[in-house]
Amino acid sequence: MPKVWRTIIFFFIVIAMQFVAAVWLRFTPLRELDFDLQLILSQLLAFAVSSVLYVVVTRQKFSEVIPLKWVGVVNVVLIVFITLAVIPASWLVSYVSGLFFVNHIEGVVISIAGFGFLRAFLAIAITPSICEELVARGVFMHDFKKKRPWVQIVASGLLFGLLHLNFQQFFYTFFLGCVFGWLVYKTGSVISAMLAHLVVNGLAVVQLMFIDVYEVAEATATLEEVPQIAIVAVFSGITLAGLVFGVGLLVLFNDWNNNRNRKLSQPVRRVEWL
Repeated sequence: MPKVWRTIIFFFIVIAMQFVAAVWLRFTPLRELDFDLQLILSQLLAFAVSSVLYVVVTRQKFSEVIPLKWVGVVNVVLIVFITLAVIPASWLVSYVSGLFFVNHIEGVVISIAGFGFLRAFLAIAITPSICEELVARGVFMHDFKKKRPWVQIVASGLLFGLLHLNFQQFFYTFFLGCVFGWLVYKTGSVISAMLAHLVVNGLAVVQLMFIDVYEVAEATATLEEVPQIAIVAVFSGITLAGLVFGVGLLVLFNDWNNNRNRKLSQPVRRVEWL
């Protein structure tokens, strides 16, 4: 079976597993669990278990389908700052898409925040950054490995966005998915995407937990009186500044990994002792 069709079938299996997880958690004794624990279990079932089953059924090596090699301290630092630089752009895309589609995830995040910072961080940041990336930048990118790099990156980003089953989330997750895909392409490790994903979701948890909800409500009410074009203009300015900074970091990241990969590909010279 061609890998593209295999990927499409796997995509729908993951979608089905999300529904199976939802039903399983709703109509079994597990429904008594706190909502954050239910979310963690559903992520594990829909994404982590699906990825492992994919590797087993296709009889491939896990390390080849989902490479998890260490990327180095320099790359970790660069990935964190690159992600922070592109986050404003994702906010802008999210805001614009929110003008046309309902944001269903906001209520979920707020409800989980009631369980405290550590549990919210585990459910919203750590678990999705690992489980979702096993599928998106692991299986999906691997199946498009023989295609051109931009096809790998865009295809994994597109499928990543569709996996969220939410039009409002699709556009900014597609954008972020392409960024994550490029990081993985340059480093050869899914850990790059996991780290970037963790920064995005982790920042959302930190904002939610340490910003006064009442102040946010007042600010939101005030924003409703401001023309939308003005809000978009401000977002655009912040986004542009972030992207300018991010492009510089991306160039540095690209050069660093090109040199790193070149050194790793060089044969090791044997030293002969006299």
